[in-house]
Amino acid sequence: MFKQAEKVTDAVKMKEDAIEKAKEEVEKQEKELKAKEKEEKKLKKVEKSREKELRNAEKTQIKAEKEKKAIEKELKKKEKAENKRESAEKNVSKAKDRYESQKKKFEKLKRKGKLSPGYHEKWEKKFEKLRSNIAKAEKRLGKL
Repeated sequence: MFKQAEKVTDAVKMKEDAIEKAKEEVEKQEKELKAKEKEEKKLKKVEKSREKELRNAEKTQIKAEKEKKAIEKELKKKEKAENKRESAEKNVSKAKDRYESQKKKFEKLKRKGKLSPGYHEKWEKKFEKLRSNIAKAEKRLGKL
């Protein structure tokens, strides 16, 4: 009877040991599963962080491109204004040069006595027009 009881006790111990090993195996697998889940969470967090950095970098790049375009536009505007100003200055200079050359021509003809009374009026109209051109050119230059 004791031997039978011993056998039963041994069998129970073996089953308890098997149950204990199974529990340990389940605990080990649960720990591994938790570790994997924790690692996946870390990876997701890192991935989200990278995506956020990428979005921020893209936003920064877009902002920099907009600023660059604005600067280029402003530079182009300034160059255009400078070109207009130079052109207006040239026009004023040309108008004054034309006036002076025509005045010299008139004085030369006057000195030589080659002007008739009708030509005086013609030349006066011509001078008036040239002075008007100078005034217009200076007015355009003044607006710039």
